[in-house]
Amino acid sequence: MCLFLLIFGFIGLSVADINVLSPEDKCIANIRKEIKGRNVSRNLGGIVGIGWDDLTNTATLPILSISYKQCRSVPDGDFLIPDNVIVFPIKEANIQQASSIHDKFSSYKADLNMGFKGSLGIGFSGFGGSGSMSMEMQIGKQHMEQHELKCFSNTVEYHAFNLIATESAGFEKSFTDRLVEIAENVKAGTFLLAQYNAESLIGDYGTHVTNKALAGASIKMLSFTKADNETDKLSIKAKLTAGFKANILGIAKSDMEMHASLGLNFESKSYSSESQTLLITKGGPDVNKLFGQSPDGNKLSVDSVVGLTREGIPLFNLIHRGVLNGYDPKTMRMVQDLIYNATQEYYKHNTIPGCNHPHINYFYKVRAKVLKKTYPQIV
Repeated sequence: MCLFLLIFGFIGLSVADINVLSPEDKCIANIRKEIKGRNVSRNLGGIVGIGWDDLTNTATLPILSISYKQCRSVPDGDFLIPDNVIVFPIKEANIQQASSIHDKFSSYKADLNMGFKGSLGIGFSGFGGSGSMSMEMQIGKQHMEQHELKCFSNTVEYHAFNLIATESAGFEKSFTDRLVEIAENVKAGTFLLAQYNAESLIGDYGTHVTNKALAGASIKMLSFTKADNETDKLSIKAKLTAGFKANILGIAKSDMEMHASLGLNFESKSYSSESQTLLITKGGPDVNKLFGQSPDGNKLSVDSVVGLTREGIPLFNLIHRGVLNGYDPKTMRMVQDLIYNATQEYYKHNTIPGCNHPHINYFYKVRAKVLKKTYPQIV
C-alpha cells in the first residue's frame, strides 16, 4: 500500500498543473513544449530595473516590475527576457583580455568606477564617491595607500547582451507604496515624517535605478605587491599575465567573489611579504565551460550572465504621474525634492572628500586629537 502511494505521488508530480510554477518557469515550460529544440532554462531578470547603491556598487531591491507575460527569449533561445527589457545581442563577442599596471590609487579607482555610470543631475557634481564603499575599493585603498603597493590587473571578459529597461511593465508595488506613503505625509503636513521616509527609501533602494547594462561574464585578478622600478614592474606584469592566462581556468570555479592569497614567490628580494592577490569572478557557475573555446573559433558557451557595466538614473527622476497617479503636481514636486535632498544627504554623510595621505588615519573624525598630535602639518 505504501509503495502504491509512493508511485502515485511521483506520477502526480510529473503531471502537476503548470499553474503552480513561477511566471518565468511557466514561460520556459510553454516554450519548450511549443518550440522543439528551444532549451530555454535561464532568464535575464534582475540585471536592469533594480535599485543600485552608487557608493557600495551593489544592487538593492526591484524598482521596475519584472514580469514574463510575453514569454520572449533571445534569438538563440538560451535566455528568457523580462517584459520590461529590450535586448541587443552582441553577436560577434569574443573573449576580451586586458592587462594593466596601477601606480597610484587614483588610477585604480578610476578603473573600478567604469562599472557604473550614474546620471546624478544638477547639484551632485561635487560628489566623486561612486563605489568608494565597495569591497574592491577598500582593498585597493588599504594596499596602495597604507602599504604603498602597486596593483597589477588582469581581466578576461565575455560580452553577451546590451540591456535597456523600460517602464512598460510598470513599477513594483512595494516601491510605489513607499512613494505613496511619502506623498500622504506631504498632504498631511507631517514633513519631518516625510523626510524620514524619503531617507529610508534611499537607504533601502539605493541612489539610482539601473536602466542600461552590459551583460556578460568576467574574471579579474588584482595583484598587489612592491615594485621598486620600471624593470621590476614589467617583469612582474609579464609573470602575472602569463600565470593568469595559463592557470585562471583551473582557479576560478565559482560565481562568487573569491579571496586568495596566492603568493607571488618571485626571486627578487624587492617583493614584499605583504603581496596579495584578489580573484573576482562574475557570472557562472560553470566558469570553466563559460570560457571554453568552441570549434568555430574563440566563442564562448554561456551558462550564466550578470551585469558587467551599468548605467542608472537617480530615484528622484522617477517621480511623475505614472508612478504617483492621482496626486497634484505640487505634491509630486515636493516628493521629488524630498528624495533629492535625501540622496544628497546620503552622499554627504558617507563620503569624506580629499585627504589622501598614504599613512592617514581614516577615522580621523573619531580620533581628532590623536591625528593632530601625529600629523600636525595636515590638520
